[in-house]
Amino acid sequence: MVIKENIKDIISGIKDDIIKLKDSTILITGGAGFLGKNIVWTLQELNKNHNLNCKVIVVDNYVTGLKDEFDENNITCIKHDITQKLSIDGDIDYIMHAAGIASPIFYTKYKLETIEVSIQGTQNILEMAKEKKSKGVLFFSTSEVYGSPTDENVPTPETYNGNVSCVGPRAHYDEPKRMGETLCVTYASLYDMNVNIVRPFNVYGPGLRLDDGRGVINIIKHALQNKDLPIYGDGLSTRTWTYITDAIIGFFKVLLCEHSGEAFNIGIDKPEISSIELSKLIIKLSNSNSKITIVDAPVEAYEKGFDVSRRCPDITKLNQLLNFQPNVKVEEGLKKTIDWMRDLV
Repeated sequence: MVIKENIKDIISGIKDDIIKLKDSTILITGGAGFLGKNIVWTLQELNKNHNLNCKVIVVDNYVTGLKDEFDENNITCIKHDITQKLSIDGDIDYIMHAAGIASPIFYTKYKLETIEVSIQGTQNILEMAKEKKSKGVLFFSTSEVYGSPTDENVPTPETYNGNVSCVGPRAHYDEPKRMGETLCVTYASLYDMNVNIVRPFNVYGPGLRLDDGRGVINIIKHALQNKDLPIYGDGLSTRTWTYITDAIIGFFKVLLCEHSGEAFNIGIDKPEISSIELSKLIIKLSNSNSKITIVDAPVEAYEKGFDVSRRCPDITKLNQLLNFQPNVKVEEGLKKTIDWMRDLV
């Protein structure tokens, strides 16, 4: 029920742009992952009940993505590692390159794979888009390209160049994403292609793996089991939390916009809350008996000195150029995520 409501909200948010997708073919890499899956669900509903007549091609190697049952009448699923060249017959109008390994738990395990998908995988996608003369390409980067910004650069605008270590425990995720962005703007410039970049900020909601290990999903899982809530470091690092519907609306708006070679922050800009404050709120909303506990980080990327102390987007560009303001309040998004998870843990 929560997922159906989410899809309805997403479609309402992109209703003015839907016509651009009619009768098109869309390739989604990482379509079995959290973000990709929500995109496919949305397109599936648009085909079923909004006469979109859109052909959807889902590509995933299932290293971290989980297989789902999509409507095979209009959705083709291909198991493939996008770091290897992919051949597809026919036109491809739009490409959403969401393949990647975003969880520190998983990108610590799959270091080289994380590097390769953002560099070689991205170049393969751009070459395909050039060959197919695609109308639009969307590269899913990350807010991690900013590293740990100074306080005067929080909220962080797209113009901030970042404070990123190229040798730290997050480097094999951060740095390839930065290189992926460079490839995107280079192809856009050299070949007059419509290529844009999104930088998601701490997106959560239905569709996340329960063993993902990140933020909201990990805390809710423990709260619903009435287990101690594991907090890494001192629990004082802060984030803004973006509900999945706001994120997906933002992705579609950037994909279908008239701009090219641009990067857009996708996130909500308030409230900026600590891990401890987030945990207290989840305990309250889930009616849990859990206690907050400080524990050793499972991987080095979460340890103090490597974890980012503050993460909050400046979304002025998103609002002014694309007329979009994410607005799902954290309490609302958490309630929906908790409802979705109750029968799964």
